[in-house]
Amino acid sequence: VVWKDSVRLGCGINGQLLVCQYASPGNYDGMFSYQVLPPTVPESQCSGKLIATTPAPTPAPTPTPKPTPKPTPAPTPTPTPTPSSVPTPAPRPTPAGSACNDDAQYRDPTYGDSCSKWKSYRCTGYSFSTALIAACPVSCNVCSAPVPSPTPAPTPAPAPPQQQCTAKFQDCRSSKCCSDPGYNCFRKDSNWAGCMQSCTAGIHAEEPPEYRTPWSCNVLG
Repeated sequence: VVWKDSVRLGCGINGQLLVCQYASPGNYDGMFSYQVLPPTVPESQCSGKLIATTPAPTPAPTPTPKPTPKPTPAPTPTPTPTPSSVPTPAPRPTPAGSACNDDAQYRDPTYGDSCSKWKSYRCTGYSFSTALIAACPVSCNVCSAPVPSPTPAPTPAPAPPQQQCTAKFQDCRSSKCCSDPGYNCFRKDSNWAGCMQSCTAGIHAEEPPEYRTPWSCNVLG
């Protein structure tokens, strides 16, 4: 057993099968550097050589800070952790009154429980207590549930100004629309556009000679 937190080991024989369990567990994703101590001999000294049978002294592990207990500590959990062996719930103190939120995606590494399932149990005394309290502050009684702030009513958008369209046979270059049903704003050139029911590109013979220039008949608007 190489996990640093494992201090208990129990084995049994079933026929020709040897089964062992150890606690506390340590083989969790992302915990290797914490649970497995570094090698005592550099890899460069192992190439083509036999390592001495007497291992180098193992450096003392850095002591883990003791978790802060709740007002009334709960009993120590049983050696083999299972969801059913979670310690007896301790009395919950009055919330501090600050606003915060639990992480809905969090699952603890030992029992696989979400934050809501820790509301009746103390969150200290485990190897994962720091991460548990950080992810589940409401369920661990380090703050109260947030009070939602009222959502202000949306401000209505101002009504768009009513567009003044042009009467039939008048210049509609500015408005680009016609007030009479069935009429469209047809462009002649940069100097004129008129509201008409139809338009044929080219010269309009009915116009006075001084205004008889080609119509493009592009519809504006």
